[in-house]
This record gives sequence, structure tokens and C-alpha cells, in this order.
Amino acid sequence: MSPRRCAKQVVLIFQCEWSNCAYISSSIEVFSCHMGSHLRAHLSQISTGEVTCLWSECGFTAYEGPPELERHIYFHVFHTKLKQLGLRVLDSCKAVTPSPDPAADASLLPPPLETEAAPMPGGACDQGVVMRSVPGCGLDSHTRNLVPELPDSFQCQWEGCERKFSHPEWFYRHVDSHTEQFKQPGAVNTAGGSITCLWIECEATCRSRFRLCEHLRTHTQERVVACPTCGGMFSNNTKLIDHVTRHQSNQVAAFQCSHCSKNFTSERILRDHMRHHINHYKCPFCDMTCPAPSSLRHHIRYRHEPGKPFPCSMCQHGCKNQADLHRHMETHTTGKPHRCDAPGCDFSARTLKTVRQHYRRVHQGAAAACYKCHCCEKVFSRGSILTRHLRVAHRFLWPPGYPRFRYQEHEDGYRRVQLVRYETVELAEQLIKDCEEEQQQMQQLEQQQQQQQEIQQLELQLEQQLEQQQQETLQQTE
Repeated sequence: MSPRRCAKQVVLIFQCEWSNCAYISSSIEVFSCHMGSHLRAHLSQISTGEVTCLWSECGFTAYEGPPELERHIYFHVFHTKLKQLGLRVLDSCKAVTPSPDPAADASLLPPPLETEAAPMPGGACDQGVVMRSVPGCGLDSHTRNLVPELPDSFQCQWEGCERKFSHPEWFYRHVDSHTEQFKQPGAVNTAGGSITCLWIECEATCRSRFRLCEHLRTHTQERVVACPTCGGMFSNNTKLIDHVTRHQSNQVAAFQCSHCSKNFTSERILRDHMRHHINHYKCPFCDMTCPAPSSLRHHIRYRHEPGKPFPCSMCQHGCKNQADLHRHMETHTTGKPHRCDAPGCDFSARTLKTVRQHYRRVHQGAAAACYKCHCCEKVFSRGSILTRHLRVAHRFLWPPGYPRFRYQEHEDGYRRVQLVRYETVELAEQLIKDCEEEQQQMQQLEQQQQQQQEIQQLELQLEQQLEQQQQETLQQTE
């Protein structure tokens, strides 16, 4: 059952978690209006530019002012919907066993529907909905209300449309509305029974309107269901169920990947994982092969596309995307804003990456030397040092299309360079065919060069013979 279809067939419970509010609604439209009233009341009491979200266990501060807080609050509304959908999915899934501690699960559910709600029009929830206990995923429930970093606005990039939204639900509904034109047979923009995506700089084609809606989520980054325990969001129900299965405390990870030695709680999750080790797609510009179209696009963007469209405002450095620019801007930060959260530790650094490295090394007891050379058995603390060692000491070259070496962990705990690359039979056959064609071309070129050399030698011999004959003729005349 799809989340959208589930939302139409069952009543979802939207519980307000703003401060001490106990309001409950069964309508996302009415609940959004309720949260709008909280937003307006909160902003009327704030005089500074920084505004803090009062949603339970959130703690977000909007440094850019009210518009940023508005997007954030309405994402809580959307997130609440996804968690309710996730609750229904897990409740109806017989493959997931009930939690041995019902009290622990009950703490994650909204209060009983008899709870007195705030006296707002249309706010009463349907009294016929029955909630049952569902298993938790085993992760910390304190993260269930954390909202990801949001864009400046939710902007539609469908051809000829530039509408912006502060509410993600309205944005996703608007994007879906663009597909209405493909409902009727013989709709425009169809060729050979396929539908072309009209999102900016996209030329993908889909077999049906349903597939187009799924494809558009790759542009909008829409998630359709969330874990009711930890708040993690997912693009389909299967990934949610895998997430819960993977993080159940009573599950034993008995299925091990033969390539990277990672353990998994089910054979199906292991099979899905192992697909990421097999390359299906080849770069048209080099010999690089990738396991997924997204990784191939990433490779082409960083290795072959010219230009860096995200320039730094403080130096001449340019970046390929906004995330890289954000990480680069940390190098310009004065002071050390990132601090270690371990008790009694006062370590701080300019970048979050440095703090994480410190935490793994100092507080988690990460091995000081966990990289080992497979040639001479020397050990190193970082992969970059081992890379330099392999290139200088052993004259290793990077694989075709790769910007670096890949390392994998072995049974002894050391990471060694990955010497095997897995590819599909079809891709391997294509690579072999390309290699054979290249060898044939090289052989033909060598043959042509050899023939040309032979012709040049014959011409030289003829010239020498002609000169010799001319000299003999001159001698005879004299």
C-alpha cells in the first residue's frame, strides 16, 4: 500500500508538539492553520533577528529570521504526516514482531484521542481511530523531531513555472499537479507511449504518469514515509521496514557481505547492499564504471564537466555544488565554533569533520594505524598517507577513471587497497568488446605505420639507386 493511498483510506492523527499545546487534528489543512497561529503568536513576542523553534525536542534556531522559521515549522507539519504514515505501515506489517516492552512504544505515540484539544474550529479528531502499539526501531527517540537543513524556498522548476512555497506539503502537491496533463490518452509531450519530464535540465522519459510522479521525487527530494521512533524519512515503505528491521535491538546481524564484511539482519537487505558493489554503468568519457546512475552523474560532474558554478565570496575558490561550498566556507571561519560533546572534553575545531575525527580517535578508541599496505605490510593512520605510499614506493597508478584508491576492511581490522572491481556480465562484455575494438584499431594503426615505413624505405632505396645511376652516367660522359 502506497503512503498516498494510505493517507486517503485511513485517518491520520496530527498532534501539536509546540511548547505545551495538546491540540489534535485529523486534517493537515486545519493542522497547518493551527501551526500558523503558533507562528504568528511566537513572532509577535520576538524582537531579535534570531528565532527559536518551540517544537518538542527540536531546538532549531532560525538565524535568517521569520521566513526560515516558517519553512521549518511547516516542515514539522509535513514530518508529522510522514511519521503517522510510517506508524500505519508498521502497524499493518506482519513481518515486524511486536516490541517486548509496550510501555516503551506507548511513549512514542500521540496521547489518547480523548485528550482535550485546543478549542479551535475543525480541530476535533475522529474518535473512531484505534491506535495499536508498534515496534520501535531501536534508535534514540530524541531525534524523532529533528528537521533536515532546508533550502531557501521550495521552488518548482517545471518548464515555465517558478512558484515558491514555504510549506513542503503544498509544494509537493503543486509539483504533482503538473502531471495532470498526462492523465488523458494522447496527452501532449508523449512520444512512443512515453512521457518526457519537463523539469529544468532533465530529459528523462517515463512509461506512465505514475512513474513520472516517482521520478519527480528525485528532483524535489520528497520523502513519503518516516520512522515514528527516530524520525528518519524514506522514499518508500520497503526502506522504512528495512530500517526498522536493521535497527531492532533483538535482531542478530547474521548475514555478512563477502566483499566488505558488513553484517545485516536479513538476507534481502544483504542482497540490496551487495548490488552497490556491482558496477552497471560505464562513463562515456573514460573507463570508470559505477553501480548506479546517481554515482555516474556525480563522477561526470566532478571529473569531466568544466566550471565550478558556486564561487566563494571570500577567495578565488569555486565549488561544484552548494554542499561543497558550505564545507569550504568553514575554512574561513574565525575561531573554533564546533565543540566535542563528550563529557569533560573541551576540544574545539573550525570544522565538524575535525571534531568527528577527534571523537573517533580519542573517545571511541579508534586504532591509530588502521591502514596497511598489501605489498610491504607497513601500517598507516590515514588512507591518504597509504595512497601516497603506494604511488611513491610501489609506483601504483589510480584505476582508469578513479581519482583515488578505494580501501576495504579485512577480517584482521586493517583496511587495504581494493584490488577487485565487480561489474555486470553485460557491462563486462561491453568493456571486453570495446577493448577488443581498441586493440584492433591499434593493430590496424600499427600495420598502417609499418606499411608507411616500408614505403618510405622503398622510396629511399629508389632515390639512392637513382642518384647512383646519375653518378655513373656522369662518370661515363667524362
